Amino acid sequence: MKPAFYLLAVLMVLTIYSVPAAAQCDRSANRPIRCGYYDEGYEDGMSDARSNRQSDYRRYRNKIESQYESFYRSGYDAGFAAAGPSYPPTYPGPGRPGQGGGAGTGRATWSGRVDNVAQIVLQGNSLTVRDVTGSGLQTTNQNVSGALPRRPVTINANKFGGRGTVRVVQQPDRSNGFTAIVEIADPRSGADNYRVDIDWQYSGGRPVEEPYQSGRVLWRGRVDNTVNIVIAGSSVTNEALAGAPVSADNFNINGYLAARPGSVRVRKISGRGNVTIIQQPSLENDFTAIVQVQDTSGGDDNYQLEITW
Repeated sequence: MKPAFYLLAVLMVLTIYSVPAAAQCDRSANRPIRCGYYDEGYEDGMSDARSNRQSDYRRYRNKIESQYESFYRSGYDAGFAAAGPSYPPTYPGPGRPGQGGGAGTGRATWSGRVDNVAQIVLQGNSLTVRDVTGSGLQTTNQNVSGALPRRPVTINANKFGGRGTVRVVQQPDRSNGFTAIVEIADPRSGADNYRVDIDWQYSGGRPVEEPYQSGRVLWRGRVDNTVNIVIAGSSVTNEALAGAPVSADNFNINGYLAARPGSVRVRKISGRGNVTIIQQPSLENDFTAIVQVQDTSGGDDNYQLEITW
């Protein structure tokens, strides 16, 4: 009995002490480039968890090469778990975003290689980069701290590295869905390394509420498990909280969700699961509504929803 007991004790110790090792890449078994992707995923996962974002490594797909995606994802999952998501008390439970209305300041950073013209697009706490001229673009790092609010603010962009120019070509306002665009222009031959810091500051005070505007969204998509449909102004996006990403999704919107407290309603036209409003627009959430679809049966199903206000 004693040898069996000691063996069990050793196995328990190894199990306990193997948990922290998940935060490390085994450099004896993997090439440096694989560990590089793992480490970067780990940092992004920790950043997302600390910023109260949902766990989704796919938002960084523009910086992943397909053959190393599994290493990046493993690092991301480990980093997210290590930091541990902590949702603000105003939005308890998974699937609820962090507060946006109270954010007075924020900052985003991007670094990478640019050849010719690229644009950094920032909306809320999401940052994407697009290659305007198709001449080759590489992202080495990106991060967003805070969220760009759904109200007019002035953003500033500063260049730290790079031989070309960096300028703000679009300030966020109602007409563009409160989306900011920073453009990097590298006119000389070949690519160069750039780092861009973007910041914004809201002076405070209660924003002026907009007049009521009626509106309607007709949304369609295939849902597997749980999906949030997020409506802000004229923007309609979805985020898969569990299961596969939404497929075959499209929407038509008439009007826009005004920046004022309101009441959003949803009617399920087709789909086997449950559809509920989990967030009504208010000042505390930057006047954003969230409709949640839960399809707990096996596989996915087609849904069609009518959302009105």
